[in-house]
Amino acid sequence: MNKKLKIFIIISTILVVLAAIVLYYYFGSSYKYFKNIGSPECKIPGLSEGFTPQGMSYDEESGSLLISGYMKNENESSRLYVVNGTNYSQQKYITLTNGGENFYGHSGGVAVYQSNVFIASEGKVYRLSKDEVLNAENKASVAVIDSFETKNGAAFVTVKGSELWVGEFYHGGNYETADSHRIETADHDQNMALAFCYTLNSSSEFGVASTTPIKALSLPALAQGIDFYDDGKIVLSTSYSVPDSKMYIYSDILSEATEKTFDYDGTQIPLYELTSSKVVHSFSMPCMSEEIVVKNGRVLVLFESASQKYRLIARTRMDYIYSLNIKFE
Repeated sequence: MNKKLKIFIIISTILVVLAAIVLYYYFGSSYKYFKNIGSPECKIPGLSEGFTPQGMSYDEESGSLLISGYMKNENESSRLYVVNGTNYSQQKYITLTNGGENFYGHSGGVAVYQSNVFIASEGKVYRLSKDEVLNAENKASVAVIDSFETKNGAAFVTVKGSELWVGEFYHGGNYETADSHRIETADHDQNMALAFCYTLNSSSEFGVASTTPIKALSLPALAQGIDFYDDGKIVLSTSYSVPDSKMYIYSDILSEATEKTFDYDGTQIPLYELTSSKVVHSFSMPCMSEEIVVKNGRVLVLFESASQKYRLIARTRMDYIYSLNIKFE
């Protein structure tokens, strides 16, 4: 065999192997269980315009699905989409202003309670008027009423009854958390983040009775969204970049007694822990899952993988919110 032929064979083999790796990367994961229990629910708005979806909430009173996020172009204001939550046929978006200036922050989670809409972003919770959000014209701006610091990363937010839960995201190296938020649990898990719980009060400043939380929940790394079933089970979405996302369902630990506390600026508040022994179900999902919503017993999952920012690197580009009918044995 001559030298040129040998080099050709070597190069051809390398190219075939690389092609196989690329094909497996983009098409090798089937997510059979996820697809068996899930179905596409709603086209994610704004993807073709550079919108990167982050947060999601369902308002039962108006029947609206709210989707928050930021723009790939950092010179464009962050958006909040309002979608008809029944047939998803109508939608609009608003932008935010804060202190008279356009809001360009990393709009994370969104939640609704009575007259208020809350958006978590980079350590703060911003409050908007729900009436102003719902009644605004398409592409109009709505001013932030007020905001408060949570002293955690404030990446996602949800409402449970009359409680506002605000959680943070941890990924070592670029999304760090305070040392005091990193806890070894009773199961010897290394939980790296915290969610704080506030009592909601729509007539109070910031929409909460106090900016001192009433309890804390220890979370594993990579948490992107949290919500609750009616029976108290806790649903957690975790992801980072192109590896598979994970969904964890925990038993109702918040109804159990806890002797542990967390020191919040000198105030001892009850501390609960999400531990591996409390997981009642878990499974893999396509990459880049974001916030989740429990609606009518099903779990809605939002993804950012089909956004312009990530679609070229994502293994599976999810341009729909998926609705999951999770079965428990």
